[in-house]
Amino acid sequence: MRLHRWTLLWAIAATLAMSLGCSPAGRFADYRHEEPSEYYWLEPDAKEQGARLPLLLGLHDAGQDGAQCMADWSELAADEPLYLLCPTLPSNEQGIDAASAEARLAEILNLVYGRYRLRERFFLAGSGAGARFGLAYALRYPHAVAGVVAVSPDGYPALPAGEGQVPLIILVDSHDEGARAEGQAFVEEAAGRGYAVRMISIRGLSGQVPFDAKRVTLDFLRQVMR
Repeated sequence: MRLHRWTLLWAIAATLAMSLGCSPAGRFADYRHEEPSEYYWLEPDAKEQGARLPLLLGLHDAGQDGAQCMADWSELAADEPLYLLCPTLPSNEQGIDAASAEARLAEILNLVYGRYRLRERFFLAGSGAGARFGLAYALRYPHAVAGVVAVSPDGYPALPAGEGQVPLIILVDSHDEGARAEGQAFVEEAAGRGYAVRMISIRGLSGQVPFDAKRVTLDFLRQVMR
């Protein structure tokens, strides 16, 4: 009976260890940094680091962390020489805590721009609440952002006065009529303000970033980061 109990406990422990190893936090543990706050950082091959390379800033949904962002976007680094930054952003009842997230992001960006040879402007890709925060950030700091892909944003920021400067792509689930209508309204308003913006409908966007969304993102990044 005692042997059976220890066998059961060992099986439970093994299952938990395998689960942790397969989770985003386990898979990307070697890319995690704690200072100045938690972020995940993926570098290109050493042979690619001589020139200034693009920085892809990935933004996770509310309630997630930078490890999930790595799971969403790290495949792009296999196809393109770039740096991938995935900070863990604070959340609140409204989604991403914008003020705290912006302050945290400023510290991390100052750190990586001081250490690495990066293009002056970076590219943003986010999902859910991270997409909404990314759009608002790009509209507020257009001099810093080369382009944005917003995957299933949970809302849209108010457009600032003046002519648009940052190219935008909005990705919505093709089966979500409400998201398509809301996205189209934002696109029409933004286009009327001079933004280079378009909306693309993709299947299977619910709670994930599928292959088609990654392909659109990589193509757009290559276009705006030439």
